[in-house]
Amino acid sequence: MIRTEDHNLQKMMDIISKLQLQAEDVDIIESYLRGESGDEALQQIGFYDLSAADRKLKSQAESLFHKWKERGKASEIRKFFEVLFAVGKTTCCDFLPIYNWNYTLGKEGAGFDVDRGRLLAVEAAEIVGNHWHMNQTWLSNLWQIAKKDTATIKAALENCGKTDKKVRLLLCALYFLYAYPNEMHPKGSGAYYLLESRTLPVASGDEPLLAEYETLLLDSLLQLTGGKISPLECKGLVKLLQQENMDLRQLKSAVKCASGLTVGAARLYCGCAFINYTLSNIAKNYVTMCIAIDTGEALEAMVQSDCRSNLSVRGGNFDDLFGMDAKRLICWAAEKHHANILRAQFVKNQDMFLSYYRGAEYETAAYLRGIIKEMDAQLYTQMMITDGGRQKEKTIDLLVPTSTHSELAKNYLRGEQPLTALYGHNDLIVMDYSWNSGRIKRKAVEEYDRNYHDSGFYSRCVCMMLIQ
Repeated sequence: MIRTEDHNLQKMMDIISKLQLQAEDVDIIESYLRGESGDEALQQIGFYDLSAADRKLKSQAESLFHKWKERGKASEIRKFFEVLFAVGKTTCCDFLPIYNWNYTLGKEGAGFDVDRGRLLAVEAAEIVGNHWHMNQTWLSNLWQIAKKDTATIKAALENCGKTDKKVRLLLCALYFLYAYPNEMHPKGSGAYYLLESRTLPVASGDEPLLAEYETLLLDSLLQLTGGKISPLECKGLVKLLQQENMDLRQLKSAVKCASGLTVGAARLYCGCAFINYTLSNIAKNYVTMCIAIDTGEALEAMVQSDCRSNLSVRGGNFDDLFGMDAKRLICWAAEKHHANILRAQFVKNQDMFLSYYRGAEYETAAYLRGIIKEMDAQLYTQMMITDGGRQKEKTIDLLVPTSTHSELAKNYLRGEQPLTALYGHNDLIVMDYSWNSGRIKRKAVEEYDRNYHDSGFYSRCVCMMLIQ
């Protein structure tokens, strides 16, 4: 009968034998797994890029790790992880299970004695390889793996090659995020909060790492733009980004050829710059550049990496900090329901805020009304008196989307046509009263009735919804 230890060794060597390693490296690994040599023996193994390894082989390794974790096989997990890392460094990330498995493995008291610096480096590589994982949850998981110790992040950096630039960039961002956790939390002002524009200092011992962080950002311009900007143009951009007070006109002219950002590039590069932008003028300028290239994608990347709540809580002056168009910021904040940004913009740019409100579709306008009511109750009361007609039309447009015979239904709701005018046409009037859509429309009608007490309009709306 084959012992469990021998069976596990056979499984591991079966995977190793298919990685196309040099024979002497395979011998070193087998000797190590048999317990005939220590961890130091693995340092003799040459580097192999495992990123292109067969997917079935990766799945086979994942299954082994899952099985061992369930059975508490700490020794097998540690040894096979050390082997894979010795062979492929951070490129071994696909051989380990994802979806927070590494986080569970690294949890305090889990009983798995895996080197946290290497595990952190591998998990960072997994996030870099899957941009959907570049978000606050996974970044928080990295901090848990590090046991909330910045020394572990530095150890992870030591386990990354200098050419592993994406992983190093993420780890640099993570280090400064947690080494300077409170530097980005200025005091509030009234009902909203603003970010300071000054660049905050770092400790002298961290200056070399900050310099690497900035260099990694500057070196990423070709990747960020997908090659839409030439290497020569990138050199000009680097000079701009290094300016203390960057010229926005020059910047916008320099990036006009870069039409848009991909989700992956924005999340990694813009996200990593945004996390610590008040610690580095270059990082701040980098975020400004991303917004100039693709405002929507840059803002979404900033949402995903908003670990300090700089956007959701204190982003009301982003237009000043990053050279954003204030109306574009108001529009985006209204769509995403970022109340603190809207509160600040209501104070800073009230005319623009109200102009956008008046042209917004019903649901967005309803959300903005709540902000107006909170910030200026007197103005809100005046608007409720004067905006009845505009709000009625928005409610009608919400109830009856434009179609071939929709004007008949709209005229009925306005009280300009009798209900009989719809006979023979109600099946051609496109109206969606499915559960969620119907809920939104009923809420709109009820809100209008509550604000304006127009019983006739309310009755026609109810009648319209019933006949559909």
